[in-house]
Amino acid sequence: MYSIWNAALLLTAELNKRTTKQWWSYLKHNPRKWQEQDGFLINYHLIDGELFYTKAGLKAFINAHKQETKGEVHGRFK
Repeated sequence: MYSIWNAALLLTAELNKRTTKQWWSYLKHNPRKWQEQDGFLINYHLIDGELFYTKAGLKAFINAHKQETKGEVHGRFK
């Protein structure tokens, strides 16, 4: 499991779309605003009031974004 900051570092390394701070903000708001962001709800756990993301959820998000960049993914995911 990844804290929001560590998940943001992973996304920054894998996807060149945003800075680490921008990814942190994206992840912080993703559970509530995923439909307004880009339609991706990333699997997360809320433990003692802190958000944590699973490795599998982050990898699926990364793979979907890489496919979308290539034009292989269309529409929103739910």
